[in-house]
Amino acid sequence: MSIHKQLTVYLENKPGQLAKLCKTIANSKVNILAISIVDTADTGAIRLVVNNVAKATAALKKLGLLIHIRDVLAINCANKPGILAEVTEKLSRANINIDYAYGSVHEKAKEAMCIFSVSDPQKADKILKK
Repeated sequence: MSIHKQLTVYLENKPGQLAKLCKTIANSKVNILAISIVDTADTGAIRLVVNNVAKATAALKKLGLLIHIRDVLAINCANKPGILAEVTEKLSRANINIDYAYGSVHEKAKEAMCIFSVSDPQKADKILKK
């Protein structure tokens, strides 16, 4: 478990916009560790966790994008049934609200990474490290 900075940018919902964003980040030699896209009819909210927030932010600002940065909790957990139940129950018992979450894992991988936006990232990090 660790706290990361998540970048959120809003793009016009049309072909090529995400490709342009990803290419800009790649050209800055920044690796995207996690990505989530929530769309509406006109825009998409792109949430990114990257390995270098400062470089990614500078590159995206050159595109004229407004960037929101917030703390999120990145959890590496075993790829097994019930692990998300365990994590979310611990957060619930500590009265920590989960605003949203996203993650992925290859079916045969031993670990998954999930990103949680929670009401108190520091408290959640301490609870889950116990």
